[in-house]
Amino acid sequence: MLFRKCGKANCRCASGSSHPVWLLTYMVEGKKLVERNPQAWVEEVRRRVGLGKEFREKFSQILIANAELLVLWRRQQQK
Repeated sequence: MLFRKCGKANCRCASGSSHPVWLLTYMVEGKKLVERNPQAWVEEVRRRVGLGKEFREKFSQILIANAELLVLWRRQQQK
């Protein structure tokens, strides 16, 4: 979350505190992208980001297990 001024002359942020801005930052094909999110979406976006992280962790564990199985298979083939 960042705080920014909206630029409207008659807004409270022109002379006081800035507005909270919720951003989702992610990478696509090596390019960093940033999307602004309405406050109403914040909890849902957090939930989905959490699910994505959980998926990535479990997928990583599967890749590690596959690599370990490959090493065991190679050892068996060498005997």
